[in-house]
Amino acid sequence: MPPRTPSKSPSKSPAKTRPASPAMRRTPRHAKPPSRLGQNDDWGVSSPAKWVSETVTTRKAREEELYKERLAFVEHLNEEVDAKGKPGLLARYETLMSEYMWLATIVQSVVLTVVGFAVGQLIKGEAITGALAGQWAGWGVISSITSLPYFLWLNRQKFGASSETNALLKALFNQAGFSQLQNVLFLSYWALLTGKDPVIAITTGMLSQAKLSVSFWLPSDLINLYLVPLHAQMLWNAVLGIMWSALLAYFY
Repeated sequence: MPPRTPSKSPSKSPAKTRPASPAMRRTPRHAKPPSRLGQNDDWGVSSPAKWVSETVTTRKAREEELYKERLAFVEHLNEEVDAKGKPGLLARYETLMSEYMWLATIVQSVVLTVVGFAVGQLIKGEAITGALAGQWAGWGVISSITSLPYFLWLNRQKFGASSETNALLKALFNQAGFSQLQNVLFLSYWALLTGKDPVIAITTGMLSQAKLSVSFWLPSDLINLYLVPLHAQMLWNAVLGIMWSALLAYFY
């Protein structure tokens, strides 16, 4: 048998001496055990008790404190809202007139009519007596109970497409119809109080009374129905009523 040729396989080749790598670790590995949260974890210098769950008593006290803070904050916001939305004098007047419409209208008319009478008497330089004041207060009652239903009806009507036309037609309608009816009532009322014939008072004084009424109330109605907001129209008429009563007291 011929002799075998030596194998050249690397696995069976003699190991060659290799130089040691300088990157290889030559010292044993020392692994540090993990730390528990709150203990030596470098999150702070607090004691581990800080990381313990709070007790039921502590939690309830904290929640109660937060609840009180919320209540105080909401109360503060409500006070600011109430201060901003506090109704003014006009809003209070509207509320009073809407809640006690008839009573408030009658009282307002009586007071303003008497005030207008007093102004007229002062302009004429005549005495202001209780009897005359009572008579003018009676006219204030009559004018209010006849005017309120009419103006409530008039505000619901629309006489024209545009606001200008609507205001103009309403003012003309008011002066042609209702104002003349008021003049008839006024002349008849004072004729009865003075012992005169109401028919004669109407026939002799209606023309001058109508001229005075139209010259005063027509411009007022145009301004009121066109420029004054609906919620303030009654107040406008009430203020102008003082001047109107002063004119009537001065001429009569």
